[in-house]
Amino acid sequence: MKLPCLFILFLPFAGYAQKIDTIITKGHFTLKGVEFQYQKIESGLYYDKNGKISRSEAAIQFVLSHDGQILLTHTLKDEESDCNSTSLELGDFAITDSTIKLYSYWAGIGGCCGWDHGSRMQVYAIDKNGLLKMVDSKIFLEHYKYKISEMDKEEKENYIAKIEKEYNAKFVTGQASFDLVRKVKERLAKQISIETDDWVNSPLAIHFGYRR
Repeated sequence: MKLPCLFILFLPFAGYAQKIDTIITKGHFTLKGVEFQYQKIESGLYYDKNGKISRSEAAIQFVLSHDGQILLTHTLKDEESDCNSTSLELGDFAITDSTIKLYSYWAGIGGCCGWDHGSRMQVYAIDKNGLLKMVDSKIFLEHYKYKISEMDKEEKENYIAKIEKEYNAKFVTGQASFDLVRKVKERLAKQISIETDDWVNSPLAIHFGYRR
């Protein structure tokens, strides 16, 4: 894999809280003889009062392409907040000699109505025709205020079907869900710590709780 290139598009810096439109990191790699291009696109960035880039409000996407055609996009960070809650999605990717693995993690703090918590892991590989295909995809995702264990049979079946369709993954429960969440949290441990360590003492956590 060659070293990535970095492009920065920005508004003029005037000393405080200036927005940077986009930072794009580009690169490429070869998987079983097939070359892919990728972009890591960071948007919604701001300079702080010291002129350094603040990434706390960043939305980050991983975009994978082949011969100029986008094959998939994957969220590496997305954060939404309102007056009493914050929902967080973090992601990562791993490229081996034969696969691409995508990791997703959801967490949140505060909120009277709740937010999603859980994990997803997807695996892509090159098939015999040289095409990138999904070979495995698992998810466990539940609403913090409305857990799977609290649903009746019909509600649970409908909810699982909805999540599987929306997130293109097989919903897992029981020990499989614990194993999935553990693996994803281990992969994203550093990012989770950076984004959520201050949740413990937050007023939102005291009043409404959190899950990370």
